[in-house]
Amino acid sequence: MVEQTSHSIEAIAEQTGFADRERMRRAFPRSFGQPPNGIRHNARVLA
Repeated sequence: MVEQTSHSIEAIAEQTGFADRERMRRAFPRSFGQPPNGIRHNARVLA
């Protein structure tokens, strides 16, 4: 969703079960190596 939609990070966090944006932001580097905004930026640059 972060890469493929224009939904806000807050909306994505809510839709995917995170309590808030901050919790999602902290979880992303552990799983993906970078924060959600970094993933979104890279997806747009490579598109």
